[in-house]
Amino acid sequence: MMCPACAKGIEKIVAGMPGVAKASVSFFDQTIAIKYDDRRLSAQMLRDIIAGVAHSVVEDNRRISATIPITGIDSAECAERIEKTLATREGIINAAIDFHLERARIIYDPRKINFKNIKTTLLAAVFRYNT
Repeated sequence: MMCPACAKGIEKIVAGMPGVAKASVSFFDQTIAIKYDDRRLSAQMLRDIIAGVAHSVVEDNRRISATIPITGIDSAECAERIEKTLATREGIINAAIDFHLERARIIYDPRKINFKNIKTTLLAAVFRYNT
């Protein structure tokens, strides 16, 4: 990105895409953070679109943040036990459970663990601590 106006233009294009809930571009850091529905868009589709308007894409493949809806957690103690269980898995950098909002926010390294394994671990932990 050559200037702050370019950054805002990229942000507007990406934010307006179907399936994108939020896009935030930092001209200073030369980064873009995107919250999107992976059922409607793939990471590759986003890379291709961004490369088309930003001229280049450099990825940080060491960290991905995922928010996963969950139900069945009814106390802070259960949430804490599930967070600790998730933290034992290699590749999970941080796990935060919000039982009031019924969601888990997981930051992970996709080189060490995939999203499917995270969901499986999360569901098993929810079942284990609530039965």
